[in-house]
Amino acid sequence: MAAFTRHGWTVHHQRGSHVYLRHPGHPGVQLTVPVHAGHIVKLGTLAAILSDADITAEEFTSWL
Repeated sequence: MAAFTRHGWTVHHQRGSHVYLRHPGHPGVQLTVPVHAGHIVKLGTLAAILSDADITAEEFTSWL
């Protein structure tokens, strides 16, 4: 989640173990990121989050 916040995504709210992010440059888009202690986000879930954010895997990897 830190990679998203470093690139303009801000935490809108959190409900339980899910954090909801928004970006001023992407109106109407809300990312839902699961944050479960000790768990890694599954590849398919990450792919869906990146797709919703219109971010390529290569671009995201360069953010890390």
